[in-house]
Amino acid sequence: MILPNISANVYSIASNNSLKPPKQVKPNDEAVSKKVGLCSFSPQTTWRKVQAYYYHLRASRAHQNGQIDQAEPLYLKSFKLYQAAYGDEHPYVAAILFNLGDLYQTLKKYPEAENSYLRAYCIEQKGLGETHPKMVQTMQNLASLYHDAQKPKQAREFYQAVLSAQEKLQPPDFLALATTISDLGALLHEQHEFAEAEQCYQKAIAYFQQDNNATEVERISANLQKLKQDMFKQDRTD
Repeated sequence: MILPNISANVYSIASNNSLKPPKQVKPNDEAVSKKVGLCSFSPQTTWRKVQAYYYHLRASRAHQNGQIDQAEPLYLKSFKLYQAAYGDEHPYVAAILFNLGDLYQTLKKYPEAENSYLRAYCIEQKGLGETHPKMVQTMQNLASLYHDAQKPKQAREFYQAVLSAQEKLQPPDFLALATTISDLGALLHEQHEFAEAEQCYQKAIAYFQQDNNATEVERISANLQKLKQDMFKQDRTD
């Protein structure tokens, strides 16, 4: 879940359920700002931006607490405010779209999740490098979404794009690499592409070993064993 990098004063307001949403006031109204603890905002900061921050944080808090029915309308309200304050292609707009995608994926609303993730992806493509963590996370979520939605071709494309980005990082993040290769292996296993799936599982095990992650080594080893059983069954059938 992506949160905006903003003043602690706004976070304090957003974390207080007893407070009502900020009302429309002039952004340089110092007396009102003092009442709600927003003195750290410069006169140039519009109140619309403050409201957008507020609803974003409240939405994220509800999302983290599993209050999905409350999170969605708050995200949508923040999304509209961010668009009005910053335009359609600002990183904050992408952050809201990413969070909406995550929310919709949890609800298995796959078309809505796909739309949200792809819009965030398009914004990030223009402003971030392919190895930027936010960009990689969005691609990772798209791969996972397509996997969940039974769209193996698209899932495979995004898993491979994630791997391409992760392999360029120095020093390498073995845990991230192993997780992505393991997920790709599971996808290929489901599609009965056993030879490629086996290679992925073996690579994932090697990376998890370098990360000293015995639990994941055991899990992927079990998947590899199941794969070999499936390969044996297929050979007998053929």
